[in-house]
Amino acid sequence: MPEYRRFIAYFYEYINGKKQKNAGFAKVELRMGMWRVLFRLTTDTVPGAPVRVYGFVRKEGYLLGIPLGAMQAEREAAEEWAYRADVPVAKGCRFEDFAGIWVRSADERCFLTVWDEEAVDVEKLVLEIPGQEERGLEQPEQPAQLPEEEPEAEAGTETIDRRTDQAGENGGSDAKQEKNSSSDAKPEQRGGQDAAREESGRESVVGYELGDDAEKKAKSGRDVVQELLGKRQRFWPVQNDELGSCVMIMPCDIVRMQQEGWQVGRSSFLQHGFYQHRHLLLGMKRDGTYLLGVPGMRTPQEQYMAELFGFPDFMISRVCECRKVFGYWCRPLQMRNT
Repeated sequence: MPEYRRFIAYFYEYINGKKQKNAGFAKVELRMGMWRVLFRLTTDTVPGAPVRVYGFVRKEGYLLGIPLGAMQAEREAAEEWAYRADVPVAKGCRFEDFAGIWVRSADERCFLTVWDEEAVDVEKLVLEIPGQEERGLEQPEQPAQLPEEEPEAEAGTETIDRRTDQAGENGGSDAKQEKNSSSDAKPEQRGGQDAAREESGRESVVGYELGDDAEKKAKSGRDVVQELLGKRQRFWPVQNDELGSCVMIMPCDIVRMQQEGWQVGRSSFLQHGFYQHRHLLLGMKRDGTYLLGVPGMRTPQEQYMAELFGFPDFMISRVCECRKVFGYWCRPLQMRNT
């Protein structure tokens, strides 16, 4: 495989099986063992969400879609993803095996870019070869993608089982006693308590509706980070005097932080780091600012990808037996539109 390769392929929307007007482009580049792809999709109207992206290969007369991820549903959407050249994306297919990219929206709009210079028949686009065992269309094998958000109750339970600090155990005991005392209360007492809680909730809702939107959003975002710092498993992977606390977080936490307005990114670099080491790092510095860390090795290839996706800083954790340096590629956390 050549060490460097670069080309641009154009997207076209296909309507009723026929190629229509141009709808953007994909800039593809192979460098230092990594495929970097810039997607830029431009449409006349907003595609229905979710907008899923597939690489497709020609197999048994069909165009078999290999899941790559999902794009934002916007009239003009641009995202950068990356994949290792020596590792299959999914279903045993590497990025170099693709004949092009297929973008499919929830309202069945179809956008294609083809770079093997062969004709395409959109009727042959499939996610499974007919006759093979059904594996499900909405949950295909995606080793390069973050898993869907896990139920919060399960994530919390898994974390609590791993915690060994005395404060966590005391907290669970206190919660249990509070629950028992509440259940032992007389009916009229419980009624009064319920009414008080309902009134308190009503007041907070009214205040929320009347408050400033930006301030409410920022407060909600800070609350979710503080919640994660308080309930996720604590650890100290690096010797850094600037850090006040560190916890391990999971993909479901990334989803929550995104929903609350944090710029945590959706890059394949972050996804690859999680799948390799099964955790991400959320930290708070002593000055009150937050940071997000992706575990990985300090190599020229990883440094290139880390800087490309906005993780320029590296905190050393340890030197492995292979003499490679393991640590965390970090970026400061910021709220959107701040």
